[in-house]
Amino acid sequence: MASLPSSKVHIAFFDRTNAAQTPDYEIGMRYFDNGVADDLMMNFTDFAMNGTLIDFALRPAPRC
Repeated sequence: MASLPSSKVHIAFFDRTNAAQTPDYEIGMRYFDNGVADDLMMNFTDFAMNGTLIDFALRPAPRC
């Protein structure tokens, strides 16, 4: 998938009840043109998690 076009995405969620300067939590990732995400980062302030795509396999389309 390294040859596919991709874009970095960063989303931050803020508390709507006050004028917070810092987000409650943030999510970042790289999206490929085929809709698959990699380099996932989730920061919940108290803890953070990172995720990396290790394996990807297309499944055959279901036959109806």
